[in-house]
Amino acid sequence: MPFYLQYAKRVARKGRVQRRIMLALCATAIAFSSAVYNFGDAFVARQEQFMNIISDREVLAVNMTAPFYPALDMEENLAITPTEAEAIYKISNVDEVYPYFEFTSVDYDVINRAAALDASISVTINGQRQEYVFDESGNDPFMDRFSLIPYFPEQNITKRVKYKSNNSDGGYYISAQLAHVLHIPDLENDVTLHLTAFVPVALYDTIMNAWEQEQRIPYSIDLDLSEMTEFEFKVAGILDDSCINRYSDSGDNLIYAPYADMKATMEGTQANYAADVVSTHKEWSPS
Repeated sequence: MPFYLQYAKRVARKGRVQRRIMLALCATAIAFSSAVYNFGDAFVARQEQFMNIISDREVLAVNMTAPFYPALDMEENLAITPTEAEAIYKISNVDEVYPYFEFTSVDYDVINRAAALDASISVTINGQRQEYVFDESGNDPFMDRFSLIPYFPEQNITKRVKYKSNNSDGGYYISAQLAHVLHIPDLENDVTLHLTAFVPVALYDTIMNAWEQEQRIPYSIDLDLSEMTEFEFKVAGILDDSCINRYSDSGDNLIYAPYADMKATMEGTQANYAADVVSTHKEWSPS
């Protein structure tokens, strides 16, 4: 009888040890699985963020009505109709849709009723002001025009900054080419730009002619009627050389402005002038 009691006690003690070992192994397995799961979520999120930074996930939709032109935003293209715009907004798996527009140094001044072929940018560094003239009819291809174009929150433009200002409030960036022609090597000192550019107000429709094999091809176009507007801002950064104009034929002398700022400026300008202009012309719409 004592033999069986001792045997039972040994088995019971052995079972407790095994149970403790099993509990420890189970706890370790659960902790490991939780760590792997959390690491997996963090890894996937980081990779998604990384791909958003390096990949091109945007599409430029252009109403290509003007013949013989590339797939770029051209002033000659007819404006997108409300029906076409509604169809674009309904495309599935599209996160955001932004109407594209520019404020250019060359356009038709609807108020003064005259075409403008030149404009200037004043650069102020350490209180020293220097003016640079951009002339569409001049001989320097790098000093023909400049444009303000919008950038959007999803583009992570700060990841493409080569030189960053200590005073980057406002979020206005310039291309490497514009920095070169304005003789801005870096942003060790604050740089302020003062300029005028044209803000679209309405559209003027007319007929243009193209020629192919001595045959005239008439086609309809929409031209911007714009209001000359003054801008002044500090340069938040100079972008790297890879930031070039992929949207239009306006060249690479570019000022990248927040989309919300440009939209507010355009809507305010149109509200001031569109009532008189649209009564005799078309309401402005992107192409």
